[in-house]
Amino acid sequence: MRTFLRRLMLWGSGALLLSVGAAKALGLQRVRPNARPATDPQRALDALLERIVVADSVNYDAFELADIEAIAAAYASTGPNSEPDAYTSDDARLAYYLNAYNTLVLFAVKKFGVQASVHEVRGLIEPKAGFGFFWGAFHRLDGSYINLYDLEHTIIRGFGDARIHTAINCASRSCPSLRGRAFTAENLNHELDEASAHFVSGERHVRRSGQGWELSAIFDWYRNDFGGDAGIRAFIRTHCQRENCADLDEDPLSFRPYDWSLNAPPTDP
Repeated sequence: MRTFLRRLMLWGSGALLLSVGAAKALGLQRVRPNARPATDPQRALDALLERIVVADSVNYDAFELADIEAIAAAYASTGPNSEPDAYTSDDARLAYYLNAYNTLVLFAVKKFGVQASVHEVRGLIEPKAGFGFFWGAFHRLDGSYINLYDLEHTIIRGFGDARIHTAINCASRSCPSLRGRAFTAENLNHELDEASAHFVSGERHVRRSGQGWELSAIFDWYRNDFGGDAGIRAFIRTHCQRENCADLDEDPLSFRPYDWSLNAPPTDP
């Protein structure tokens, strides 16, 4: 398995250690936006997000592929690697990668024509659910190719800040809500606190159930990032804006199944 994953990563970076047939069967593909890059991608992303983010949902019908493709094209060629002098702080780099992740997810949803779930993006072989969307599609970013899985787990989690798990959106109902504006280097700490407060303060990701608490599966998947069960409780208490969150100190925790349906606005029956 490790050998296969190494070959997969090298395929994405340009080393053809997988045969063309194997890559095609797995649904591996390099995805590059075919548009003129936005001259100011952060301003363009702000304008788009303000238009399409509706409460905890995304109105995918309110924009076209071209609207997000120009922003993705800007991220494709510029970033901390190609322009290090423009990203001299960790906050500047992290804000870039958070915005890039959320941009590429929106781009992939439109590019692949996702209708009901990101799990629709598949190869002939599907080693695990979501493989085509998160592993198999290698996006052009900052001059090289990377898939969404490695962008999240290798780069973004590498900053060592558990709040990132409330800031990136995977186009699914159980994901953290997509922020209505791009993240900024100047106010990133405050913006991550806001994202964390929104994530833990509603009933969608943190709620009472009987004698305990039902939490988002994100806390279970990344419990080490949060510092184990004690760290999860502390994280929620720190950011929760509901008085009853203090009960987390005593009540047992459980984790909810993840809903991978597309985070589009609900439709009337």
